[in-house]
Amino acid sequence: MDLNLSESERTFRGRVRAWLADAPRPDGLRDYGATPTLEDLPAAREWQRTLLDAGFAGLSWPRSHGGTEATPVEQGIWAEETARAGVPLQINLFGPELAGPMIIKFGTEAQQQRFLPKILRAEDIWCQLFSEPEAGSDLARLRTRAEPDGDGWRVHGQKVWTSGAHYADLGLLLARTGGGDRPHDGLTFFLLPMDRPGIEVRPLRQMDGQYKFNEVYFDGVYVGPEDVLGEVGSGWRVAMSTLGRERMMIGANAVRFTQALHDLWSDLDARGLTAGDAVRRRWTDLWSRSQLLRLQWFRVLSLVRSTDDSRTSLLKLTATELERDITVFAQETLGPDLVTGSACARWRDWLLAAPGQTIAGGTSEIQRNIIARRVLGLPTGAGR
Repeated sequence: MDLNLSESERTFRGRVRAWLADAPRPDGLRDYGATPTLEDLPAAREWQRTLLDAGFAGLSWPRSHGGTEATPVEQGIWAEETARAGVPLQINLFGPELAGPMIIKFGTEAQQQRFLPKILRAEDIWCQLFSEPEAGSDLARLRTRAEPDGDGWRVHGQKVWTSGAHYADLGLLLARTGGGDRPHDGLTFFLLPMDRPGIEVRPLRQMDGQYKFNEVYFDGVYVGPEDVLGEVGSGWRVAMSTLGRERMMIGANAVRFTQALHDLWSDLDARGLTAGDAVRRRWTDLWSRSQLLRLQWFRVLSLVRSTDDSRTSLLKLTATELERDITVFAQETLGPDLVTGSACARWRDWLLAAPGQTIAGGTSEIQRNIIARRVLGLPTGAGR
């Protein structure tokens, strides 16, 4: 496989880098990662509209729906260059990368016309209503139910760890509408407006004082047939496609790690912390892993033709575990400065967020099971 950039890809990188150098940046814009805080939101919305006007919103979307049909390599270049410029990829993960592509793939024409333009313009912010307190890593065991009510349903239950639910306009909701022989049967996928009566959002305060995650409670929330994405009872198929894309996009962080490591080295060097051989060896090991992961990202995306492809788990697993190791290195090297130094806020925020990345989109243990069974074809119970 030729991993060198083509002439057109080098031209794309030059165009992106030149635009980012001169692009107007809203006051308060920072590279907040996959999810803005409530305080980040005004600048994030403005940034998304700037991207749209410049033709850099919806990179993976088809042109027929307002996107640019960028290749996986071009999407990787965009991720690298935005990291280099210190700006977000887009407003957040859930609208442009999860809701939009799933509505394009499974939605009706009416749903596409209703939701897609507002996602690109950041008029609607989305969240993902999947995880539950009693389900753990086994999403198929979810207990949130949608009971029949006329032509629609009434939703009762609870979700947890929902990023951005306290400011989201809509949510991707997976709920049980029936039964079946397997836990995966009888699930339905809904596009849920978050202002419906019966929804209560309770923010979860993090140790750094920020609020990104939430508990969400449903008490008789009405959903109608127009809110169903895909077919009633076939929500597991939509959910698996959504999770595959989430894993792929979490894995896309790989191409941003190299810049983060260079920035971290500069911070360490400014504090006189780079002289020791142990520090140099550890940084070099992390940098080498980031390069291997970057090449893996380009290779896997060149092979994957669907977000249902289990090879996306390779990206998710290796990216999130490398991310965790980078933040541990920052913690151990910066020491007390990580806690008390205002200049270290970036690394402090990253350290607190990294463990959750190994859980979001399916835990590392779940990813290893998927890789073992669906990618390598190992029998159930192998290695016990």
